[in-house]
Amino acid sequence: MIDTDPLLIILDVETEGEYAEEHIEGATNISLEELEKRLDELDKKGRILVYCRSGVRSERTCEMLIEDVFRKVYRMEGGISAFMSAGYPIVARVKLSVKIFIFDHLLNAIYFTDKLSYINLFSGPSHFRWNCFTPF
Repeated sequence: MIDTDPLLIILDVETEGEYAEEHIEGATNISLEELEKRLDELDKKGRILVYCRSGVRSERTCEMLIEDVFRKVYRMEGGISAFMSAGYPIVARVKLSVKIFIFDHLLNAIYFTDKLSYINLFSGPSHFRWNCFTPF
């Protein structure tokens, strides 16, 4: 349906934060909480595919849309979770992992870690350590 109908409105009813984490490309985000105030943004004559994370909010949304004279309303069973499990592509926020490296002049060594902890910057009058953060 998504690939075959270029006029299809894909409606994501997740929160803004959930939408930012992952969504279907081309989807319009109107959370369930905002839907009643924003119904005029949707074409009542158009075909609307509604989804959320697992399907609960999309079911309620479909009921609301049908009550408000929308006739071509479809619900994505299982939500975006089922969509991803089936192997379909989504737009997802890239999560950056950070590695910390510590150069210890006293031991003349470099240490790598992904945990941030307190480092005594001056272990003596002429010895010091550097903390550096770098994305990998």
